[in-house]
Amino acid sequence: APSTVAFATMPSRHAQTQQDSIEKPIPRRGRQSLLVLLVDFPDQAGLFTGQAWQAYFFGSGGFADYYTEVSYRQLRYQGDVIGMADGIPTANSDAVAYIRLPHPVTFYADDGYGFDVSGGQFPQNHGGVVTHALQALDQAGFNFAPYATPGTNEVENLLVVFAGSSYAYTGDAHNSLEATAYRLAFAGGGIYQARGGQRFDNYTFCPDQFGDLSGEQARIGVCVHEHGHALGMPDLYDFSYTTTGVGNFDLMAYGTFGATEGLRPFHLGAFAKEFLGWSRPTIVPNGTLTVTLGPSAVENNLLKLVPFGDASSPEYFLLENRQPLGFEQEWRAAGLCPGLLIWHIDQRIVADYPYAVNTLTAAGGPPHPGVAVMEADGGFDLVRPPLNYGDCGDTWQPGQRWSDAAPAGAKLWDGRASGLAVTVLREEEGVLTLRVEAPALTVRIYLPYVAQ
Repeated sequence: APSTVAFATMPSRHAQTQQDSIEKPIPRRGRQSLLVLLVDFPDQAGLFTGQAWQAYFFGSGGFADYYTEVSYRQLRYQGDVIGMADGIPTANSDAVAYIRLPHPVTFYADDGYGFDVSGGQFPQNHGGVVTHALQALDQAGFNFAPYATPGTNEVENLLVVFAGSSYAYTGDAHNSLEATAYRLAFAGGGIYQARGGQRFDNYTFCPDQFGDLSGEQARIGVCVHEHGHALGMPDLYDFSYTTTGVGNFDLMAYGTFGATEGLRPFHLGAFAKEFLGWSRPTIVPNGTLTVTLGPSAVENNLLKLVPFGDASSPEYFLLENRQPLGFEQEWRAAGLCPGLLIWHIDQRIVADYPYAVNTLTAAGGPPHPGVAVMEADGGFDLVRPPLNYGDCGDTWQPGQRWSDAAPAGAKLWDGRASGLAVTVLREEEGVLTLRVEAPALTVRIYLPYVAQ
């Protein structure tokens, strides 16, 4: 069953502009201080108190909880929500107190939802919003030092909430800004240095309202997705919108919305957790063996199958057990079934097409997806009409066998059989028992692909 969120809610973005922050990712581990700034405009006032935003980012079920869960507690955020009242900075205020910028939102949107970062455009873009907010706090004497990284004096974890809804929902390029993650170094105004010497470059940029100016506080899905870019993750949906990429199975695609339009976004998938260094998948040894696999929502236990026993292969498969737990408690409500999820990864594509990992070749993407879900039912509904965002037939269930013979099987992208196979033997209380077959190491030459 498709998600309740329409394709139209994901904007037609400029892929590289959206993801340039992946070239300089912010810290992915440890306890991090997150500095959240609330900004509004003369023609678009902010609506929610600092305490409401404190709960959004640092309360139960909020932004920080999401990253604590998906990182297996390896990335933990604490921090403050900063606004201004009568020219004086406020922290976690019980009042509605945003940093009022000098220009209307139309100035920063400039008929392009703030995304134009070409030469001479600054400050009429999202970089201008961030810089003007920092300048206002700096001139008011705000102390940025507690949020700076010792040694570099850089404030690496900056998140700016702008008043209004995102262009993805309004479709109004004149009066709306778009959520993103980016760098001041690329936005036209350069890296900002505060009077105290602290430097600012990376930022995550999120709206304060859900939907199309609904008056409801934004849900965390879009913001945790954009912050995924700040951490270095590429998008895993298809910019041509002729496929759904990996659909609901990953935050960096339509898992942003989960089953609740972003209230509880689904997890990052196996590839993302490996990419970010939060999981080191266990390479299944040669031969046939029986293994158990607990839920990936709570256990850091991914399995990696490599072709021909070659651990250095750039092309491989990842196995994870997705169950309705934690932020994925509404897994079934999204039309998905618990079970084994098998991912086909090609690191050559990920490296060579960082801004279009899963975009079709005809739309400027790679010759095949860099990250793909092996749909158990062979329906290919994520990549062929009639499209959906994932369904109950995509996960592998007891009695099903994945191999070279399966429609979405173990063959490599060049058509060669890998000899890998997995049989789901049983599921007991959310734990899967698998029989895994991995052939012995043989000498293979990986055929190059031609970059488009």
